[in-house]
Amino acid sequence: MGFKLYMCILLLSFSRISYQKSLTFVIDTTESMKAELEVINHHVSSVINGVQNSNVSNIQNYIVVPFNYPDVQSPISSSNPGDFQTALSGLRASGGRDCPENSLAGLQKALEVSDAESKIFLFSDAYANDHSKLFEIRRLCETTKSQVSIFLSGSCVQVGSRSAGSVQVYYDVASACSGVVFHIGPAYLRHGFKFMKEIVTEEWTDISTEGPFMDEKNIPLSVTPQTRNLMLAVTGDFPSLEVLDEEGNPPLFKWVTDTRYAMVVQFMNLKQGTYNLKVSSRNSTRLTIFSKKVFPFEYGFSTRVPRNLKETSKRPMPGWTNHFIITVTGNDNIRLDSVNFLNSDGSNLKLNVTEAKENSVMYRGSLFVNPRYKFQMEISGTNIDNSESFSVVSSLIEPQKNGPSEPKWIPPSVEMIDSDTVVEFGSDLVVACRVTAYPRPVIFWPDTTARYDFENMLLEMPSVYMSYMTLNNITANITHNCEAQNTLGKDAKSIQISVHRNPVFDIIQKPEDKQIEFGERNKLICEVLAFPEATIKWYHNDTLMEEVAEKVGEHVISVIEINNMSLDKVGVYTCDVTNTVESYRFSADVTITGIEIPVIDSDVSYIKLNTGVTSDLECRITQGKPKPSITWMFTTQEAHDFTDVPSDVIVNENKLQFSEVKREHRGVYRCQAENVAGTAYHDIIAEVQYAPIFEIVNPKTVEVTEGSPVELFCRVNADPQATVHWETRNELVYDVDERYRTDDDNTLRFYALWKDSGKFSCIAENVVGKSEMVTNVNVLVAPYIRPPSPEVMSVYGGDDIDLPCVIEYGNPRPSISWEFTAANGTTYRLKNKNERLRLDDVLLSQAGEYHCVAVNKMGPDRIRIILRVLP
Repeated sequence: MGFKLYMCILLLSFSRISYQKSLTFVIDTTESMKAELEVINHHVSSVINGVQNSNVSNIQNYIVVPFNYPDVQSPISSSNPGDFQTALSGLRASGGRDCPENSLAGLQKALEVSDAESKIFLFSDAYANDHSKLFEIRRLCETTKSQVSIFLSGSCVQVGSRSAGSVQVYYDVASACSGVVFHIGPAYLRHGFKFMKEIVTEEWTDISTEGPFMDEKNIPLSVTPQTRNLMLAVTGDFPSLEVLDEEGNPPLFKWVTDTRYAMVVQFMNLKQGTYNLKVSSRNSTRLTIFSKKVFPFEYGFSTRVPRNLKETSKRPMPGWTNHFIITVTGNDNIRLDSVNFLNSDGSNLKLNVTEAKENSVMYRGSLFVNPRYKFQMEISGTNIDNSESFSVVSSLIEPQKNGPSEPKWIPPSVEMIDSDTVVEFGSDLVVACRVTAYPRPVIFWPDTTARYDFENMLLEMPSVYMSYMTLNNITANITHNCEAQNTLGKDAKSIQISVHRNPVFDIIQKPEDKQIEFGERNKLICEVLAFPEATIKWYHNDTLMEEVAEKVGEHVISVIEINNMSLDKVGVYTCDVTNTVESYRFSADVTITGIEIPVIDSDVSYIKLNTGVTSDLECRITQGKPKPSITWMFTTQEAHDFTDVPSDVIVNENKLQFSEVKREHRGVYRCQAENVAGTAYHDIIAEVQYAPIFEIVNPKTVEVTEGSPVELFCRVNADPQATVHWETRNELVYDVDERYRTDDDNTLRFYALWKDSGKFSCIAENVVGKSEMVTNVNVLVAPYIRPPSPEVMSVYGGDDIDLPCVIEYGNPRPSISWEFTAANGTTYRLKNKNERLRLDDVLLSQAGEYHCVAVNKMGPDRIRIILRVLP
C-alpha cells in the first residue's frame, strides 16, 4: 500500500437488544496490516471476557470476515469464543498493495451473515474504494439495527491519476447507522479495545451526534432521573472536553481512552439537571453522546387490540389506528392518567388511558399513526402513596417503514405467546403465536379435532407476524400447533389447553363372571365416563396386564380379549378405574369348560421284537380334550433316567416305527400324553429276541505243536437261549475222539495230536436263527517216513525199479530229497524230490545205498534202501 497517514476511525450505530447477537470482526489482511493483526490478537481477549461477564450483551455468535484485494474471503463463524480467537490468530498479512481497499464489501458481507442487532468491528489501514455499496450498507443498518465500529489505521494519498478515496464515506456510514467517528493512531490502537468493551457490554438506549463543527461549541445536556449511564466521545485533532453542572462543578468521570485523535469519558452518579458541554479540537470536531435510560414503563403497539406486550411492536404501524399498551415496571403504587403524544412536527395529541381489567399495572389506548412523523410519549400519572403527580417522556419513537431494497431472507421462527393453560369447561379462548420470517410465510393452525377461526396480521415490517386463533366451547383437552412455512423452511410451536370442570365418575360397564369353553373366544369390558380423565388397569390373578384403553371423548373403554381359551387364562380378572378424585375396583371370575385329562390304554405293557425285522409300537390315547400332544422317551432296563428314543427309531405321533429291530432297541419306552388338563404316561417294556452271537471270536487259525493243549472258546449270547455243540470233520467231536472235552461255557479243550489238524466248528442255534464259528487247528509235527519193506531190494541189470519213500505224516508238509552212495563210498544228491524214485534200465553201477530224507521246520526223518543189481 502507498504512503499512509496513520489514524483510526471508530463507527458505532445504535439498536435495541435482540434475542441473539453476533460479535463480528471484519479485517483487512493486506501485507501492511501485520502490526494491526498483532494488536488485535493481543487485546481481543479483554473484549471477549467483557462479553462473557455481561448479562445484557446477548452475544452468542463469533464471526471473522477477512478481506484482501480484490476479494472478500469466506466468513468463519462459531458459537465458541475460543474458536473465534483461533481464527484471528490464524490470519496472515500478505499481498494487496493498492490503496484504497474493498472495506465496504467486507462490511456488507458482515452485515449479511451476522445476527440482527450485532456488534461489528472493521479493521483497515486504507480508505474505501467501493462507494457504490454505501446504499446497501445503509439498508442493512436500518433493517438489522446492527452497530458497526471501523478502526482505520491509515489513509491513502493520490498517486498520479489514481484516486486515493476519502474518509468521508465512513462518516456517511456513521450517519446512516447513527454512529460516531474516532481518530486513533496505530500506536494507540490498544486503547480502542477499552472503548469496544464498553460498547459490547452495555445497553445504550440513546445515541446522538453533534457535528462536525470547527470552532469551540457549548452544548447543553439534560440528565433525567431515568439516566443510568452516560458516555461522551469526542474526535478531532487534540480533542478537548469540559463538563460542568448547573453549579459550575465538574461531575465524577473515568477515562475510557484519551489519544491525540479521540477522547472517551464515562460519567458516574450524575444528578438530575442540565449540564454544559464545552467541546473543541484543532480541526473538525464531532461529539457522540451515549446514554442508557431506564424508562419506568414498557409499551408496545399493534393494529389489533393486544392482550400483552408480547403481542406488540416497539414501533407503530404507519397509516393505521394503533392500539397501544403501557405497563408499569417496578412500582405497583403508580396510577397512569394520560399520554401526550409529542409529534416531531410540533403538534400534540393528549389521550386518556384506561386500566386493563385483567391487569392493574397495564393501561390501554389507541391512536392513528401518521407515517410522516416521529413522536415521543409523555406519560402522566399519580403516585398513590403521596398523591404526587409525575410526568415521564419516552425516547423518540419512529413509525415502521419498509427499507429501500429487498430485506434479508429469513426462515420461519415461531414463538408461542401463550403458555399451556387451563380453561373452564365450555369456555372460549384466544391463543396467539408470533412468527418471524421473510418472504411472507403461510401461517396456519392444523387440527382435525375441533372447529376454530384464526387470523394473521403483520406486526413489524417486513418480517414479524402475529396469528390469533379463537376456540369456542372448549370441552376437551387439546394440543394446538402454530405452524409457519416459506421457501426457506418451516417451524412450529404448540400449546396444551386443558379443561377444568366438575368431577364426573359414571361406571358404564363392569366385567362379569365368565365360563368359557376351551379354545373359544370371549371378552371382559370395563367402561367409565369420567372427568378428570380416568385410567383403567387390568390385573389377572393380581398380576398387572399390559392392556391399552381406548378413549372416546370422556369415555374410557378397556376390553380384555380372551382368545383361544386355555387354563393359563383361568382366574380372577380385576379392573381398576382411577382418576384424581375417585377410584373403583371390579373383579370377575373366569373359568374354563370342555377339557379332559389324557388317558392312555395300558393293556400292552410288554412286547417281544425280533432283530432284523420291521415293527411298530403304538400308544393308544383313549381320552383327552383338547387333543393331547404325544412325547416318547426311552431308557434301558438297567438305567433309571429317560432320554430321547434311539435316533434310528421314527416317531410318528402316537407310534414308534422300527425299520429294522436291533439289540440296542431293547429297553423301556415311555409314552407321555399332555394337554392343558394334565399329563399321563405309560411304559412299555420291549424285549428284543436275537440269533446267537459269539461273545468271544476265536482266531481263524490256531497253530500248535503236537502234545500242546488246545482251547477253543464258544461263549454264546442269545435270546432265547441257544443250544451249542462242536463239530469236526462234519461229526460231533465226541464221536470223533474221546479226548475232546467241553465246559459250561462250551469251551473245547484237548491235547493236540498230528491228526487233529483241520476245521473245528462251534454251532449255536435258537428259534431266531443259527450261528457258526469255524476255527482251523494246525498241529505242527516232524515228518515220519514208513520204514521200507524189504530194506534190501534186488533188480536185474537193464530192468526198471521203483524205490518207495512213504511219508506217514508231517506238518507242515515236509520237503523230500534223495541221496545215492555208490560202492566206492561216493555220495550223490539226486534231483528227484518225490516219494518214489524210479530207476529205468538199471546199470550195475547203480547198485548201492539209497536214502530218502523228509524235512520240515519241526525236524527231519530218513530211510535207507539197499539196491543190488544182478547181472
